[in-house]
Amino acid sequence: MAETINFSGIASGIDTNALIDSILASQRATRVVPLEDKVSELNETTTVLKSVQTKLLALQAKLRNFSSLGTGAVAKTGVSSDETIATATITNGTPNGSFAVTVTQVATNAKMVIPSVTTYAASTTAMGVTPDGNVVFSVGGTTVNVAATATTTLAQFSDAFNTAAGGKATAVITNVGSTAVPAYKLLISTANTGAITGAVTLATPLGLTETHTTSTDATFSISGVGTTITRASNTVTDVIPGVTFNLKAAGTATITVQNDASATTTSVKEFITLYNDVIATINDNNTVQRDESNSKVKNIFGTLAKTSTDDAVMSGLRSALSSISYSLTDSGGTPLNNVVNFSSMGITTDANSYDAEAKTGGGTLKLREKDENNLPGFLSALASEPDSINKLLTRFADLVSLTSDGSDLINDYVKSGGAIDIVLKSNSNQVRDMNLRISTIESQLSNQERSLRSRYAAFEALTGRLQQQQSSLTSALKGLG
Repeated sequence: MAETINFSGIASGIDTNALIDSILASQRATRVVPLEDKVSELNETTTVLKSVQTKLLALQAKLRNFSSLGTGAVAKTGVSSDETIATATITNGTPNGSFAVTVTQVATNAKMVIPSVTTYAASTTAMGVTPDGNVVFSVGGTTVNVAATATTTLAQFSDAFNTAAGGKATAVITNVGSTAVPAYKLLISTANTGAITGAVTLATPLGLTETHTTSTDATFSISGVGTTITRASNTVTDVIPGVTFNLKAAGTATITVQNDASATTTSVKEFITLYNDVIATINDNNTVQRDESNSKVKNIFGTLAKTSTDDAVMSGLRSALSSISYSLTDSGGTPLNNVVNFSSMGITTDANSYDAEAKTGGGTLKLREKDENNLPGFLSALASEPDSINKLLTRFADLVSLTSDGSDLINDYVKSGGAIDIVLKSNSNQVRDMNLRISTIESQLSNQERSLRSRYAAFEALTGRLQQQQSSLTSALKGLG
């Protein structure tokens, strides 16, 4: 049906379009806008809560490294007396100590040169394989077949070998001559070391000749063990728990396992940053401001001000921090340690008012790295009582990020069906329902608009006819006079 053309107010002088728009705008202001505002508010709350959830997951992941199932909070390092012979990387939680490592032989890979005596004039020279077929290699116990014929060139053979070897060995065309008079050989190197895992042999040569160096195992000993140890790799992970030896050359080096103050401090700072990121996000959005710009004072609520979930997160984290302690006493009850809680290790809560720009105060954490005002700093506490620091951080991590039944504080909020998830699903349902209500109201307003325009159009038509009749009567009366 063609759209009705309205000439607003031609007969009546009333701007019916403006009147109808005003009626509909009033309806929308009372029926639609409040719902749209609520949808916007719920969507903003959802966005911020998802951000809190993401930040809690990052904090949880960090703390699980500190937990009893992780590697601990105190980082370790391995110091070598001679790094040209052996070094070591140490896992957190490894006991301190020293090991004298005597390396008799390092593990090597194998190398094969083809041909053994002669050379090829160019990479495009045919290798003269005869008869046609597969040149068969054994690389670390794996068979490698290279299809070749009498016309297969050195470059073609090299490419075919690299494809067939699949990274277990690499063939490289090498100029053993000069720039003016090149002479080429094929150098094959195995990827792995070890007498077996790094070996290469030419099982089916088909006329090719070769010479090769044999791969070897690493042989070494460790003071106190009293026997020679053999491994296929120079990276040894399975001799002493938590210690990875990196063997480099024959000789003796002493590896000392000790605490790494720098790495530990960095790791604790990372934890504090992640913790403060959660607290700052909540503080930034959990605000109530008084607006006194008009005669009527009103409160402006932040995105999280109308939900209690964020308050519960902050309360839980603060409670966990204050509840953690670690004390040692002798048989007579005399204390044996001074680092007994977070404060005594140099980690304190900033109870000042929250500074949104600096992201400080409001329950964020501070690290007193060095001694201040007769209070020990983290570095001195770490130097004197590393075990106390490790125990405190591990206990906090277990409480907040790790429990056997999955009901740790953070998981209670971030898991599927957890406190944050419940709010997010509720918000989603409310937004869906409100959008449906908005759609229904808009449909009703559209019907109302059509009805109003039809009624005002009829009114205009009636007014026009009456005006025409009036004009006719007026003319007739004038004629009578």
